Amino acid sequence: MKPFLKGLGAVAVVAVLAVLTAGVVVFLASLLRSAMRWFFNGVNPTVTAAIVAGVATTVISVFTVVIGRYLERRSAIEAEIRKSKIPVYTELVRALDMES
Repeated sequence: MKPFLKGLGAVAVVAVLAVLTAGVVVFLASLLRSAMRWFFNGVNPTVTAAIVAGVATTVISVFTVVIGRYLERRSAIEAEIRKSKIPVYTELVRALDMES
């Protein structure tokens, strides 16, 4: 961590950032809710339910694919790192074995 984020000051900074982030999330959620109420005002509830279900399905599908690709990429990177460590560990074991 940076020198200015050590000790009790770090806890205070993290707490303030957490509260600010939570506040921004709540504000954006309420803004989205009021925008949706304005957009769907006077629309047939059946049509509204269909639109919301379609949007939710699309968003969840995209989110699932993005998270899956991220996890796949992360595991590929970890596998490459593991491959690069094999020669180092082999040499370490060989050196330790020669000392015995």
